[in-house]
Amino acid sequence: MTLECGPSLESLAAELARIREELAHTEDRFTSFLESETEAIFCYEPSEGIPVTLSPSEIATRFLEAKLVICNRLYAKARGAERPSDLFGRGMRELARENIDRVRQLIETLIVEGNQHDGVEIKQLQPDGSLRYALARAHLVNQGGFAKRLWVILKDITEQKQLKAERETLELQLRQAQRMESLGLLAGGIAHDFNNLLVVIENCANLAMDDMQSDPAEARESLRQIAAASERAAELTRSLLAFTRRTTGALKPMNVDSLVRDLVSLLRRLVPARVQLETRFNSPTVVARVDRGQVEQVLVNLVINAVDAIADVGTITLATNEVDLTPLQRSAYPWVLATTYHRLSVSDTGVGISPDIRARIFEPFFTTKTDGKGTGLGLAVVWGCAKQHGGFVEVETATESAGTRFCVYLPSCELAATAATPLHDSLPARGGNETVLLIEDHDLVREVSRSVMQRAGYKVLVACDGAEALKVFANHKDDIAVVILDAVMPVVNGYAVFQQISAQRPAMPIIVASGYSGEVFPASFFFEANRILLPKPYMGEQLLLKLRQVLGQPMKIGP
Repeated sequence: MTLECGPSLESLAAELARIREELAHTEDRFTSFLESETEAIFCYEPSEGIPVTLSPSEIATRFLEAKLVICNRLYAKARGAERPSDLFGRGMRELARENIDRVRQLIETLIVEGNQHDGVEIKQLQPDGSLRYALARAHLVNQGGFAKRLWVILKDITEQKQLKAERETLELQLRQAQRMESLGLLAGGIAHDFNNLLVVIENCANLAMDDMQSDPAEARESLRQIAAASERAAELTRSLLAFTRRTTGALKPMNVDSLVRDLVSLLRRLVPARVQLETRFNSPTVVARVDRGQVEQVLVNLVINAVDAIADVGTITLATNEVDLTPLQRSAYPWVLATTYHRLSVSDTGVGISPDIRARIFEPFFTTKTDGKGTGLGLAVVWGCAKQHGGFVEVETATESAGTRFCVYLPSCELAATAATPLHDSLPARGGNETVLLIEDHDLVREVSRSVMQRAGYKVLVACDGAEALKVFANHKDDIAVVILDAVMPVVNGYAVFQQISAQRPAMPIIVASGYSGEVFPASFFFEANRILLPKPYMGEQLLLKLRQVLGQPMKIGP
C-alpha cells in the first residue's frame, strides 16, 4: 500500500512567497498608474453591496454613505491631505459635501445609462477656501447583482472656465468698442437730422401762434407739421436706444426683413450723398432667432466698410433671401445645425479685396484703413455675432476692382414663434374717472401728461421725484387706482419706488413710462398682467390707451 503525500511545507511556503510577490508587483503597478495620472482619481465603496433591483433613487441614497477606499495624490491634495491614506475610510458626505446633490444625480444617471457617464461638471472647495472646477468621468461597478464601488476621474477645467469668461468679456468689450466707433460716425448725421427737425418744430410753433386767430386752418397745418417732425425724432431716438444697448439680449424669433426695414432710416445717416443705398427684400415671411441689437451692429459695420470701399460715386445694396446650405458650406462650418438659413447681404460697387487681405479681414485689430479711420474691430464683431447666432459670414469679390459682397447667414426658425400682438391697443374707449399717481421728474412731460389725463376725466396726483412720490402715495394709497412711474429719477429710482409701493399694495397696477428701462427694471417685471411699459416718447392717445389696458375695463369720454 502506497501513501501519496501533499505538497511539502517548503513548496507551499515558496508558492505563498511567489503570490505575495506578484501581489506586491500588482499593487506597485496600480499605485504607479494612479500617481502618474495628471487627473484626480478616487474610489468609494459602500459597507456592503447595494442590490441593483432597488430604484435608482434608493441606490443613490444608500451610496452616499460609502467610504473612500483609494485615491491618488492629486485628489488627496485637493482635499487638504498630505497622503492618500489620510483620507481612506472617510465618508462621501464629508469629502464631497459641496457636490453631494450632483453626486446623487450622477449615480442615478449612471444606473439609467449603463453604469458609465462622462462630462458632469462639479466644483471643489480647496483647502485655501478657493473653488476649482472639474469634469467627472464616472463608472459604477456592479458584481453579482450588487452595486459595489464607484470610480471617478476628475479633469480640472478651472483655467478653461476662466479663459472662457475672459474671452466672453473681451468679446463684449470688442463689440462695444466697435459700436462706439460706429456711433461716432453716426453723430454728425444724427445732429444734422435733429437740427432740421428743430427748425421745423420751432418755426411751425411760431407760425401756429401767429395764425391761431387770423387763419385757424394754417395753424392746424403748422401743428400737423410739428406732430410729424416729433414722430420722426421719436423714431430716430428709438433706433439709437436699440443700437447703443450695452448688453447682449436673448435670441428671439424675429422677422429679419422687418428688422432691416426698421434700420434703413438709421443706415442712411451713414451713407454720404455720393453713394446710393438700395434694398431688396426677398424673404418677407422668414423668421430667424436673433439678438436685434447684434444684427443691427452687424449691418452698421458692413455698411461703414462698404462706404469706405467706394472712393467716389457708387451703390450699396442690402438684400435678404432664404437659402439651403450646400454640402461644402456644412463641411466648412461644422457648428451649423439648421437646414434653412436667412442670408443678409451687403454689396458695394467699390474696390474689391485682394486674396491676401481676404484671408485676414476677420482678425481683431487688422485694418487696411489709415490711422484714425478705424480700429480693425468691425469685421471681427461681424464674425463673432454671426457665429454666436449659429451662423457664419462669407465674402465674395470677383476682382480687386469689381466690388465686394458680404453674406451673413442666420438660422431660420418657425414663424409661429413671433412676438404676440398687444391685445388692448385697439380699444376705442379713452376716458376714465379713476385717480392716477403720475411720478415724473421732467417738468414739461409731467405737465402735458397731467393735462392729457385730466381732459379725459381722470383725477391726477403728481410727484416730481421718488421721495415725493412715496409721500403722496402714503397719503392717498386707498384712492389711487394706477401709478405711472418714470424709470430713472433722482433721489429714489423707479424700481425702488415700485418696491415700496408694492409692499403696501401688492396688486397696484403700474405703468412704467421710460425711453429705456432695461438698466432699472428687470425683464421679469413686465411678466405680470398689471405691469406694462409705455415707451417714451408717447402720444396722449397712447397714454390713455395704456391706462385703460392696465385698469382692465374700457370707459368712454363724456355721456
